[in-house]
Amino acid sequence: MHRRGRPRGQRGWVYKKGGNFMLRWRERQIQPDGQVKIAQYSKSLGYFRTRSEARAAADLEMQKVTAAIQNPKSSMPLADFVEHHYFAHIEKRLRPSTVHSYKRLWADYKSFWPGLALREFRTLHGNQTLERIQAAKDLAKNTLKNIKSFLSAVFKHARRTGILDSPNPMVDVSLPSAREAEDTYAYTLEEVTAMLIRLPLRSAVVVAIAAFTGLRKGEISALMWEHYREGLLYVEKSKWRTHISNPKTKKSKAPVPVIAPLAKVLDRWRVIMGNPESGWMFGSGPLDADNFDNRHILPFVDNWRGWHAFRRGLSTTLHRLGVSDKDIQQILRHANVNVTQESYIKTTTSDAMNAMRLLERVVNLPDISQEGKKQ
Repeated sequence: MHRRGRPRGQRGWVYKKGGNFMLRWRERQIQPDGQVKIAQYSKSLGYFRTRSEARAAADLEMQKVTAAIQNPKSSMPLADFVEHHYFAHIEKRLRPSTVHSYKRLWADYKSFWPGLALREFRTLHGNQTLERIQAAKDLAKNTLKNIKSFLSAVFKHARRTGILDSPNPMVDVSLPSAREAEDTYAYTLEEVTAMLIRLPLRSAVVVAIAAFTGLRKGEISALMWEHYREGLLYVEKSKWRTHISNPKTKKSKAPVPVIAPLAKVLDRWRVIMGNPESGWMFGSGPLDADNFDNRHILPFVDNWRGWHAFRRGLSTTLHRLGVSDKDIQQILRHANVNVTQESYIKTTTSDAMNAMRLLERVVNLPDISQEGKKQ
């Protein structure tokens, strides 16, 4: 016979507090270091006329609790799961730059998320948290979408690993009213030409590649001479900080046509470098693009709006020339299936070549030899 006040297995305690009956129970809880401790929980059952009515309600509640605590990791606080489980998971699978952006997103808004156990988190909490974040930060809609997507991925991982078997609580979270993001900038051909006139040779080659191929900063940083052949630039690697990895997506590896004016610039640079057939394109190692703009571009140009403005500028110019969105998507090697066709294109088609030929007709680069001196 159990003494009064002691738990009866997983039935829990039922006791009265004020005018309501309460339920108390214990669970194993996984700590960040992997140790297990016994934690005590309680909740109000509400008002009942008799203890037996309260006991029946408690038994129904404990059925839910028992189902939820089959895996003790489900009682882990959300923050512990993100920092000690989810990040360890993505560090093995995602690009370092992507992991960095997720960690930055979590660090920026971690303080707004409630200190709930994973299994206690509900759609309501997601809604309330995004509302609090928006009220404090006045974020653009895209940033709120990124926060929601991040937390949705966290709960998806908890489900995939069997820690949770309940629905993903972030799926039905609605975004609070928010402003649209500010318009992004796209360099015009005139702005690119003005840069090339003023820049030293190596800087001009880097800018010309960015402006007339749409390669990303990290892809340019990892270019080697063997990647440039038969009038195409093959994107084989990408650099982020000290990490060199595969490009962003499989589709990013598609070769990009090199128009004649850009080929002329690349040929000049190859001669200055001693006509190499292989090796890094811009020196003895990969380009340090993180500091390149501050040291080798900003001192010479006035309207610097960042590297991605070259990709947007190329896209805008091609669109104005009447190139189809599908061909622009191929040239820029986007992987967004909502904008382009379902399957990615591995090789450059004749349509893409023709599109770049159209660009070639309107590009007239100045002489940017700059006495042929290396920087």
